[in-house]
Amino acid sequence: MNFQKKISHGNIERWIYEEKGELDKIISAVTIFWKQEKLLAIEFYSSLCGIAKWNSESKKLSIKTWEEEEIAQSLSYLNYHYTGKMLNSSDYIVENSIIVEDCLKKIQDPVIVKYIQELMKKC
Repeated sequence: MNFQKKISHGNIERWIYEEKGELDKIISAVTIFWKQEKLLAIEFYSSLCGIAKWNSESKKLSIKTWEEEEIAQSLSYLNYHYTGKMLNSSDYIVENSIIVEDCLKKIQDPVIVKYIQELMKKC
């Protein structure tokens, strides 16, 4: 996973690292949110597992996992053939996450990886 882009909107800045697969589908991503050089949050996206977001103020990691295939298919006959998985609606507050570990393994910038790991250790 390499640094892809920096996006600014007002005084919020996002640094985005992405790993893309076939047809430019995003497989995993890490987005770092800054406000005037102060870290706000880090979001970890995994197309296999779900989304985790670490908040710098609360020092908590909240996680939303993808719903299971059987549940997605049970919604309708159409969904059985064209399954669209949604995120589970409940947040899980945890200390560690396979989503975070998976995303960090893929970032090719060791300085950023170490920085994120040090921040998360302080939780």
